[in-house]
Amino acid sequence: MAENDKRKRILNAASEIISEKGLKDSTITEIAKKASVVDSIIYHYFKNKEDLLFCALNAHINSSIAAINFQLQGIIGAAPKLGKMLWVHLHSNDYNQGNERIVKRLLLECRANKNFYTHKSYNSLKEYAGVLTGLLKEGVAEGAFRSDLNIAVAAGND
Repeated sequence: MAENDKRKRILNAASEIISEKGLKDSTITEIAKKASVVDSIIYHYFKNKEDLLFCALNAHINSSIAAINFQLQGIIGAAPKLGKMLWVHLHSNDYNQGNERIVKRLLLECRANKNFYTHKSYNSLKEYAGVLTGLLKEGVAEGAFRSDLNIAVAAGND
């Protein structure tokens, strides 16, 4: 439990600092200080600062996926599910503005880094986008959405 708590504190500290200063201007020492750990502990969990960035975003994305999947339980039909997914996003933006800004900045930082696309954390981003594309495909199959809907464009993959 304590190990998991340390890792979580490091991820939270990294999220805040990297989203504020960017990866280049953030240091392991300041992240460690904010997380109340020594620098070397960070390297116990993460290869380097870049890995830490990717894993920090991954933690946020996985949390979002879990929240959306929970909210979609019991909803029948693609259109109501899509509406609920949008509601979750809007609610999150309204009530977690600080956290949402952090996630957006981490996402921009990761997407600007070519190494992100070969890191295991990229799979979580693809999974998250897959929730949306899955709902859109479901809606087309049900006839709830137009059959000429360009799902790749709607999901931001084009």
